[in-house]
Amino acid sequence: MQPYIILWWGLLVSYLFYFLKNRKLSGLLFSVMALWVILLPAIRDISIGTDTVNYVDYFQNPNSGYHGNVDIGYNLFIKTLHGLTNSSFIYLFISAAISVGSIIYFIKKESVIPIVSLFLFTVMGRFYQLQFAGMRQSLAIALFLGSIYSLYSLKEIKKAGLLYLLSCSIHATAIIMLPIYFLISKIKFTRKTLYIILIVSYIIGFSGMLDYRSLFEIILSKIGDGSLERYSHYASFMKDHSLTIHRLIMDLTPYSLLMFLLIKRSSDVNDLYFKFAFVGVVLSNILVSFPITFRLLMYPLIFLIIVIPNTFYRKVKFDIAILSVTILYFSYKFYAELLTQLDPSFIGNKIVPYLTCF
Repeated sequence: MQPYIILWWGLLVSYLFYFLKNRKLSGLLFSVMALWVILLPAIRDISIGTDTVNYVDYFQNPNSGYHGNVDIGYNLFIKTLHGLTNSSFIYLFISAAISVGSIIYFIKKESVIPIVSLFLFTVMGRFYQLQFAGMRQSLAIALFLGSIYSLYSLKEIKKAGLLYLLSCSIHATAIIMLPIYFLISKIKFTRKTLYIILIVSYIIGFSGMLDYRSLFEIILSKIGDGSLERYSHYASFMKDHSLTIHRLIMDLTPYSLLMFLLIKRSSDVNDLYFKFAFVGVVLSNILVSFPITFRLLMYPLIFLIIVIPNTFYRKVKFDIAILSVTILYFSYKFYAELLTQLDPSFIGNKIVPYLTCF
């Protein structure tokens, strides 16, 4: 637990120093904390993270596949790296350096307050916890962010397309972002429309009027042979009613309230990053009874780490209060999740107690 506590206090101190208007010191603190954020997953023991052992075994025996099958891009990455080394340390280190490092680069380039974005990345939405378990999807998310950055900020269409194709080849779930992108890029929203959509999605999620659990349980349990067979074990999550209740209390209302304030405060509700974040929250609300969707919705939801500081960037009491409350709430949530992992009966992505590979 200590490494995560050190990380939290370091980020908190860095956040407080941001208000001193010392850009050189703020930049130094960001660099130090960014390095710490990369190192925790990079030098972890193979026992840290629910699927780390499986990924290491796949790396050292690439012909065996991952759960019998794997996306072609990640398979190529594994075989190429395996051709150079068989060290599990180098594999985990390079994987974390690429996936986490790319996200930090994106933060540095796109966030008005990088230290806030870094803070939110570590404590919000299980984005950081995924780095210890879902190594393929972590890399796919990083590549997807790179593609959107190339398209939206750099206007480099070919590079954006290549990065997106790589993202999909690493983890097929990235495909869901293509229709979402084309949809939101064509629509111009008004604040009133966004409020209505958000409120309706909240009512649908909180009331439970649409229960996808039974439908998805049947589909995932009956998949049989095919490219989706390796996802069939997710069907067990459909029976986890406690996970749905947790999301209703800990995710649905806080995310909805936060998005309500973002709509109110944003200077441009049709900014692409803003619309991605909005779609992520709305879909998260609607699909709250389907627990495993938090994995799929990480692609649009991760834009919140940019949208939040870029909206509440003014050094006025209201913005400072919103940033501080958001950071403290998700810090509490992150800490509470780590505490539950100390229970010997805990089943899931366990990253405590933390152990290094040394």
